[in-house]
Amino acid sequence: MRVEKRRDGSVAARFRDRYLRVTQVAQRPKVKSAKPVKTKPPAKPVKRSEWNKSFDLKKAPKIWQAARASGRRRGEAQ
Repeated sequence: MRVEKRRDGSVAARFRDRYLRVTQVAQRPKVKSAKPVKTKPPAKPVKRSEWNKSFDLKKAPKIWQAARASGRRRGEAQ
């Protein structure tokens, strides 16, 4: 397609050997850009659990002492 702007100010369009009818359209108004979205600050890291801070197995009773204290007898079914 060939677009011609003539000396008299008119515009013509030619495709292969034929002229096409064209009309000039007013220029589109510029669209205002949308306001940028405010970004959220980065999330703070999750605080780790402190359940084991005062957990010390050295202070715990021995396994055989805990078994004796539970009152369960050897070979007894649940």
